[in-house]
Amino acid sequence: MNKIDVKTFYNTLADEYDSMTSFNQRLIREESLFRAIVEKHKIKTALDAGSGTGVHSLLLAQSGVEVTAIDISQKMLQILFAHAQEKSLRVKPIKADFLNLPKKIQGKFDAVFCMGNSLVHAKTRRELKIILSNFHKLLNPHGNLFIQILNYDRIISKREIIQNIKESGGKYFIRFYGFAEDHIDFNMLTIERKDEILRHRIQTIKLRPIMQKEILGLLKDVGFKMIESLDGLNGNKFSKNTSRDLLLVVKK
Repeated sequence: MNKIDVKTFYNTLADEYDSMTSFNQRLIREESLFRAIVEKHKIKTALDAGSGTGVHSLLLAQSGVEVTAIDISQKMLQILFAHAQEKSLRVKPIKADFLNLPKKIQGKFDAVFCMGNSLVHAKTRRELKIILSNFHKLLNPHGNLFIQILNYDRIISKREIIQNIKESGGKYFIRFYGFAEDHIDFNMLTIERKDEILRHRIQTIKLRPIMQKEILGLLKDVGFKMIESLDGLNGNKFSKNTSRDLLLVVKK
């Protein structure tokens, strides 16, 4: 399998990303959750880091937050902007890499959201530390950082190959892993039937899995103070053995 870079990977997926991730259903399902987060933490301004096509940016904007959305994929940002216009919401899209955020972003924010497993694209521990430090610099005093990644403590220990199977619009999207010694190969297999013929496309990108212990240590190293580990947006406590996601709620 040919591995491609992050920008190419997501530019290629952009047109199908909403179908693949149940975009419209998530806007409905997660609206009350994000409204509660905004109210609890008194968020007026937010950076959506790794915004994709903008589901979290729109949810924040619907709650009255002034949102800046960044992504490495220009095509993802174009779709996000179209969604925002369609819903008469204001979101500021900026094409940027996590490693050079302080040069690209002006001002500071009440909150930074890095959702959707974006952080595992950091190639090394050093890159991950730089990214977390950049998030720290972009937050107002006592601001909050929200990070969502998959629970790699469980995935690695159980060697879980199939991550997700989704059918939408006559296509099947299958996300699965290949395990190497120092990384994971993330594979996206798309299957559709055309003229009675099954056609498929597969794309592969290398990920660096992040364990809970590592990211907690790095967050403290770059200056964050209070860190809460949750089982995704449901608010339950994180379990290495059973949680699907790790959601970190971090106070500067």
